[in-house]
Amino acid sequence: MSNDSYWELCELNPNAVLYPEYEEAYIGWVCRNEDEPPVACYLYDGILSILLEETMYEVMQEKEFETEDEMQEAMNRGQLIVAGKYEEFTKELTTENHPFILETSKFDKEYLEEPQATY
Repeated sequence: MSNDSYWELCELNPNAVLYPEYEEAYIGWVCRNEDEPPVACYLYDGILSILLEETMYEVMQEKEFETEDEMQEAMNRGQLIVAGKYEEFTKELTTENHPFILETSKFDKEYLEEPQATY
């Protein structure tokens, strides 16, 4: 893990649960409230994007599609697989040391994508 914020979190909370496979979705650490230790914070869309990419690659490699309908059916199956994987992932988030998943609004996403002025 090359992200300095990961290492900072490890120092602040050695028991924080991290998911290196979702490092691209990691945006830092947060405290849920003042009585709980800091935990990793991942973007919901980032996790879904990672799951979609790996799952759709696997699904599309299964066979050659002869029709568009076959391809669409495979894509629909892939989306169901992703939903199942995400549901399983969230079932693991049961302790105060597990990550916080942040779901952003469309406005937030646009704001995050715009270059910010520095002074």
